[in-house]
Amino acid sequence: MRSAAVLAFALSCTGVSASQPAQRTLTFEDRVNAQAAIERVYYAHQLGATQSFETAMPRAVLEGKVRKSLERTAALEVYWKTAVTDEMLQRELVRMAHGTKMPERLVEIYAALGNDPVLIKECLARATLVDRLTHNFYAFDPALHADARRRAEELHRELSSGARSPKTDHANRSVVEFEVGEKATAAPSIDRLTPDEFQKRRAAFPDGVGRVSTLKDEREAFVFSVVLSETKNDLRAASYVVAKTSWDDWWSAARRLLQSDAVATVATGLDPLPVPSASARAPGQGLPCASDDTWDNGILDEVPDPLYHHAAVWTGSVMVVWGGTSLNAHFLNTGGRYDPATDSWSPTSRTGAPTGREFPSAVWTGSKVVVWGGSTYLNSVTQYFNTGGRYDPVSDSWTPTSTTGAPPARGGHTAVWTGSKLVVWGGSTVVSFVTQYFNTGGRYDPVGDSWTPTSTTGAPSARDGHTAVWTASAMVVWGGSSGADVATGGRYDPVGDSWTPTSTTGAPSARSGHSAVSTGSVMVVWGGAGSNTGGRYDPATDLWTPMSTAGAPSARTSPTAVWAGTRMVVWGGYGGAVYLNTGGRYDPATDLWTPTSTTGAPAGRFGHTAVWTGSLVVVWGGSLSLYDLNTGGRYDPTTDSWTPTSTAGAPSARREHTAVWTGSLMVVWGGWLNDGSNHQYQNTGGRYDPATDSWTATATTGAPYARARHAAVWTGSRMVVWGGEPSTGGLEKTGGRYDPASDIWTPTSTTGAPEGRYGHSAVWTGSKMVVWGGAFPETQTGGRYDPAADTWALTTTVGAPSARFHHTAVWTGSRMLVWGGEASNVSVNTGGRYDPVTDSWSPTSTTGAPSARADHVAVWTGSRMVVWSGISGGTYFDTGGQYDLTTDSWTPTSTTGAPSIRSGCTAIWTGSLMVVWGG
Repeated sequence: MRSAAVLAFALSCTGVSASQPAQRTLTFEDRVNAQAAIERVYYAHQLGATQSFETAMPRAVLEGKVRKSLERTAALEVYWKTAVTDEMLQRELVRMAHGTKMPERLVEIYAALGNDPVLIKECLARATLVDRLTHNFYAFDPALHADARRRAEELHRELSSGARSPKTDHANRSVVEFEVGEKATAAPSIDRLTPDEFQKRRAAFPDGVGRVSTLKDEREAFVFSVVLSETKNDLRAASYVVAKTSWDDWWSAARRLLQSDAVATVATGLDPLPVPSASARAPGQGLPCASDDTWDNGILDEVPDPLYHHAAVWTGSVMVVWGGTSLNAHFLNTGGRYDPATDSWSPTSRTGAPTGREFPSAVWTGSKVVVWGGSTYLNSVTQYFNTGGRYDPVSDSWTPTSTTGAPPARGGHTAVWTGSKLVVWGGSTVVSFVTQYFNTGGRYDPVGDSWTPTSTTGAPSARDGHTAVWTASAMVVWGGSSGADVATGGRYDPVGDSWTPTSTTGAPSARSGHSAVSTGSVMVVWGGAGSNTGGRYDPATDLWTPMSTAGAPSARTSPTAVWAGTRMVVWGGYGGAVYLNTGGRYDPATDLWTPTSTTGAPAGRFGHTAVWTGSLVVVWGGSLSLYDLNTGGRYDPTTDSWTPTSTAGAPSARREHTAVWTGSLMVVWGGWLNDGSNHQYQNTGGRYDPATDSWTATATTGAPYARARHAAVWTGSRMVVWGGEPSTGGLEKTGGRYDPASDIWTPTSTTGAPEGRYGHSAVWTGSKMVVWGGAFPETQTGGRYDPAADTWALTTTVGAPSARFHHTAVWTGSRMLVWGGEASNVSVNTGGRYDPVTDSWSPTSTTGAPSARADHVAVWTGSRMVVWSGISGGTYFDTGGQYDLTTDSWTPTSTTGAPSIRSGCTAIWTGSLMVVWGG
């Protein structure tokens, strides 16, 4: 069962309305037992777990988790006048089902709760919902943070008026400096960036030396900055951070107040919980409540603030991130736990956490996250650490690591977990502006909280920027730099405390800043120092083997592409005057292509659509030269097999239509049919159920005018279509919202909407549809549409990519990435990153980008945008590129074994492969 089944189950849990109580009352014991069932699922997948579940998760911990959920439910009503309704819990379940990155894990949790809708909503959805809401309300509550804001505003006024110089030290001041230059790997006092990275970082600071930026209200603090000096390739700024009272400090007082006065239960169906009334204490009398009965929800996601140089580990159940620094040099001791099963974040406690820092190392021990080392840069002084902490994600608590016998403070080091010890090695520090490199390290026992030094006899030369992996019996370090890159390494035996050098025969070229992974027996290194080569090292035989590449499908234009969890699947398109029904599955982790089967595949075509259901690629419609089609197929990338889609009840043949996946149905709409003499535009469509291979028509009552080449997105409950080329002539700025459950259309407002167009792009951000570009004439305008409020806001053109159409756009979770396209018959290889929250654009790098093209495909893998195929001036491509949003850099996709050139194909991402077909 995959995400479609998860969503179907979530949607079925709607037996209780928002105004009604839960279907039955759960006792505290019911809740504890349900919590135990949930935790057993997570613990079963925990990496390296050595204790029994009962030992690792005693009843007191389970009771504490249940009580926390009930206390925060009470806090929402008492402090922010927000009662948790059944409708809210239902929406949270649907959000999880839509967002889950591990549908099988979520299904496992459902099963552990007996697939009981009440238990699932009350014991799973409630916990994530109230945790997120309480933290968000608190983070941006103006009354609770009034004192911190006052102090920040006073400091801001002093600097703005000239009463205080930004060049003098202050307790809230830190200095950040960055320049264009070769990257340093060891927590330098000056960050060295590429020109594109420099411009991105520069945008976070005010324009002009001496100018004070606006005061920004961030989740943890109020921040602003002043540029101290600036050249074309260097910037030095003072950053001011006035911290808010931490959640941990506030909540410890708030929950005591919640438990101090006996009043009525705050939510029907919940266990009685003593809470104070909202009027029990007035503001200023010790109760941390809002100043009135209104509230501002702030941002809805508990995602940690944007940062870099942080640490992250995977426990088998959750990802834990910690530390790092924000763009304005705010060094953090905060973090978050991300649960991919429920697609939810929860913050890590700051109580007892190590001092804020960047470049810490972190490992998972099987029960704890151990972080160590790193640095900060405050008031022009770099401070390195040899301190750390042990974080328990179950109890959300920190314990410091001992400094007795610990290695000297450093950054740029590596850390591995051996199964019983943390081994740190290498790195560097700066003393009197001179970098000193280490070939020393230490073995840390988290049970005994004790350190033992690593031997230096036979150890590799001192360095930082190297990699280290654990290969079952040895730590293997390789590469790095001590002013010059090296191609050497060593194998360290922590039991014997001994080193053996790694062979240099057949090793990759010298490099630093590369990546390395362990397969369990072999170390694989790749990239770094401007290289896209790598190698596989076997420590048992001390032998290197070069890495090979696999081949992409042939060049084509207009394929479709989807992301299916770990692979991108591209399919179809048009290449060399041939319509294609071939494709490939692409794994960006290994840069390997696997062709899709053609046995049983639909006839070759272009102008078709494709969706990913969670287990199948469904393609439908399109055209074979002059003949339009109403046929399709279901492709299973696991078995590499095709099954045709039924034509009984299917919409009429068409091309240039749209298709969305709702979680259980594919909804197709619009398009046009070429009858050999003219275009017959459509305002009809169909709902296709791949489970039953059946079609149901979409209503035409209230539907938008017939059209083609429009855009469509799925919001989670509605399909929104907009724009396009209509049967009435001209261009449309109209659209519609379609509810497939009720088969009802509602028009979209035209007030404030962008001008009509076709060939534009559209993405769904989670709350808004963003449309951009299109023709005719080509435009660089766009709009943000809120389907809940039925309102439009135009997108800025400042910094936007040049006008174009037939480009691609993907949503990364925070940005819309547009790339390629054409204008006036000239293709481009430029693009842009659009932030709908700030309504701002920044360009994508062209260094290493694929050649200019249009009618290509693009998918988002979760970490990269992959573009492939396309056409420019009659030339078709089987080339493409992987774009990394974090580094603003491109890496080419392999062409070996790629399908033949084409256009009009489709592509989807399966989660591990890209499948391309047709064209």
